[in-house]
Amino acid sequence: MMNTGSRMRRLHVLAFTSLFRTPSEKVRAPFTSEFLRALKEFADVTLVCPIPWAPDIAFTRDRPDWARFVTAPRCAEVDGVQVHYTRYPMIPKLSGVLQPTLQAWAAWSTVRAIHEKQPVDVVNGRFVYPDGVAAARLARRLGVPYVLTALGTDINIYATQRLKRGQAARALQQAAHVTAVSPALADRIAELGVDRSRIAAAVNGIDLDRFRPDGDRVVLPPGAPGEGRKTLLTVARLSQEKGLHVLVDALGLLARQGRCDFHTVLVGDGPERDALQARLHELGLQDRVTLAGEVDHAAVPAWLRGAAGFCLPSFREGTPNVVIEALATGIPVTSTNVGGTPLLLNDSNGLLVEPGQAEPLAQALHTMMSRAWDRDTIRRSVAHMSWRSEAERHAQLFERIACGAVA
Repeated sequence: MMNTGSRMRRLHVLAFTSLFRTPSEKVRAPFTSEFLRALKEFADVTLVCPIPWAPDIAFTRDRPDWARFVTAPRCAEVDGVQVHYTRYPMIPKLSGVLQPTLQAWAAWSTVRAIHEKQPVDVVNGRFVYPDGVAAARLARRLGVPYVLTALGTDINIYATQRLKRGQAARALQQAAHVTAVSPALADRIAELGVDRSRIAAAVNGIDLDRFRPDGDRVVLPPGAPGEGRKTLLTVARLSQEKGLHVLVDALGLLARQGRCDFHTVLVGDGPERDALQARLHELGLQDRVTLAGEVDHAAVPAWLRGAAGFCLPSFREGTPNVVIEALATGIPVTSTNVGGTPLLLNDSNGLLVEPGQAEPLAQALHTMMSRAWDRDTIRRSVAHMSWRSEAERHAQLFERIACGAVA
């Protein structure tokens, strides 16, 4: 336990973010649970997760995107984290500007009860808009300092939108400190009027014990379309910003050139699944690409160990944890020159291309899948990154802030 000044009791951190799974979901933002679980070594941690209210009727229970909210309990331990789910009213596509206010209003009674039971020392809003803005309002009502953590889309997209930018900027400017998952993101935050002395940039950590080259691996079963060939793996939400349609087009180019001697597996689910499936059939790639669907995050290391290469062709990112996880597993990565990804890749562990361009991506994939790589060298490139070290760094920051020291 860390103590600063005269403070003797253990630090209590209230995390506030919607980026956390409900008990019925296999995976959602696993970096949140990994970080909070590591933080528990250094502080007491309580999570408040705002979720939209949905009526408990057959229509919502039959829709997976809403059923996860309907079935969520008010309080549960999930992934080793004590989490309180607070429901706020939301009208899709209409409530965006009001979302921080609605989140804070719905969560206040829960937050106040948590504080009365065990005084909160610091509030950590993870994802600046809307969650961080709501967290800032809750912290001010409690009379405690708050730290905001920027993850990517919250700054790169939402903080550029006219009616959201002012709310995000004010919350950031009034925060005791701001952390960001890449230097590029820190630069964007400074442009919103936040003093650079109150911004810290550091890449997220990973669980190095789980993500390693040795151990169980998932391979395609006998008789599967790609059985016996090398596997290119992608683990991502099937959504537009991940650039998977560009990957499919790149694979189509390689197939037409007779250079696609590997099988591709896309692990994940999302709104682009049907469009990707249609494009695969259009290009005649249905026997070269497998859409494996969503898997538990605990299964991801085995999928990575069974692959010869990894690809994440995103249009935007903070610093993608899945790239760090792939590198820790010892497999090379081809990804795009966005966010903090360039800080992770070099000639010894992968290749970078510009986003949205199928032809350069195709060439990079062919190069990666044809080259002999040293797995130990790849792993060493990220061996210094761990959730424990990142959690300890944040805990020290929270402790200084709670004691009134200059952060």
